[in-house]
Amino acid sequence: MLYFLSVLILLFVIILAKTLIVKTGQLDFEPVEKIPLGCDILEHLSQAIQFPTISYHQFKLFDKEAFKKLHKYLENTFPLMHRELDKEVINELGLLYIWKGSNSLLKPILIMAHQDVVPIEKGTKGDWTVPPFSGTVKDGYIWGRGTLDIKSSLVGINEAVESLIRDGYCPERTIYIAYGFDEEIKGERGAMKIAEVLKERQVSFECVLDEGGKILTDMIPNISKNVAFIGIAEKGFVSLELVVNSPGGHSSMPPKKTAVGILANAIQRIEKHPFPAKLENISRKSFAAIVQEISFGGRILLANLWLFKYILIKYLTIFPYGNAFVRTTCVVTMLKGSPTDNVLPQKAKAVLNVRIFPRESIDSVKAYLKKIIRDPRVNIIHSNKWDFSNPSPISDTDTPSYKAIQQSIMEIFPNTVVVPFLTLGTTDSKHYSSLTKNVYRFVPLVMSKKDLKRVHSTDERINTDNYKDIIRFYMQFIKNIC
Repeated sequence: MLYFLSVLILLFVIILAKTLIVKTGQLDFEPVEKIPLGCDILEHLSQAIQFPTISYHQFKLFDKEAFKKLHKYLENTFPLMHRELDKEVINELGLLYIWKGSNSLLKPILIMAHQDVVPIEKGTKGDWTVPPFSGTVKDGYIWGRGTLDIKSSLVGINEAVESLIRDGYCPERTIYIAYGFDEEIKGERGAMKIAEVLKERQVSFECVLDEGGKILTDMIPNISKNVAFIGIAEKGFVSLELVVNSPGGHSSMPPKKTAVGILANAIQRIEKHPFPAKLENISRKSFAAIVQEISFGGRILLANLWLFKYILIKYLTIFPYGNAFVRTTCVVTMLKGSPTDNVLPQKAKAVLNVRIFPRESIDSVKAYLKKIIRDPRVNIIHSNKWDFSNPSPISDTDTPSYKAIQQSIMEIFPNTVVVPFLTLGTTDSKHYSSLTKNVYRFVPLVMSKKDLKRVHSTDERINTDNYKDIIRFYMQFIKNIC
């Protein structure tokens, strides 16, 4: 009994000591004085929203003229940028700018955004407070498709560069700016082609900054500060088909096992046996960044993952976002069986959308599914060999580039905690991973959970004060990284 009590006391002392000495992952930067901006900046974004630069999976549906009109508008609206920077149009609609630095010994950086937006879902136009491509400015917001994803970033970068040039600023480091035009449909004609051109020219970057993480106001319980998430990696994705073939026949004489029944059993097994959850290096970096900002009870948990790791994983998997943060996710999104109600299908098919965790792959995903389904009648097919992406490499947080992003956030957005995280979706940045080890995904949109629901949905809008700070962030980042 005494021995058991001694062990408990020792365990308590170790837990307490680790909790008290754990270090914060935050740097200490004072906010800078807000740079005054021109009175016409809101109108500039409003006008850009009015060009319906919609991307479709069928490229023939693209309104190329809308993109070209946007290009002309940018040229007219930002004359200093278009005079001082070298501009190239790549693959007809992609834009690449080069702002030459004074010190050729410094590796260049790349800042990214994309021109395209998603379509308005059929039957929902009437649900908008204002027409989706009106760019209306009212009630402290700019409204319209693309305000959040992501013309606010594109136009904000242009505003930052134009303002810096007007103030006589000349960067030491060369800055590349790339705007793809089909990010919403994987970026194969836009960002991928721009990356290929840069690779042919043997350009390599100190870092790439693309969209991804945001500043969220109510994402993590028990943290009073806003949390800025910087994506240091992104999940891969693939859509796989589960296919079951059978003789078919009339529905009045069904066999004991139909194609649909076999397929349903496979789906049930997949849902019952999700991919293993684990705390990888990214997760640990995320927790290290917030450990000093949460309640003492939460700090005990995060400071002692050696003991409480499985409790934390169990807690995270309760919530959809937390679950996606710690494992490969796999969900059925499409089903197909018989073309009519009295015919047994000769082929039953389900489409699985898989978001692949770092250090896993499409091959490992297929192997796991085969092991779980345990039925040779269920074929696992990767039918579209071009529509996939393995997980990205993981970028380091101990680099001058990451620290420049962190510094810029804290200078423009005081009372903010900066956290590295895993981007759950995919971005255009995946096409540039061969050009740098340092790919970071962040745009300084300040959003609540409710705001997140507006992305790709009805009543997309951006707060006007937030938009001004987006411009200030890019100005500050350029100064800090250079």
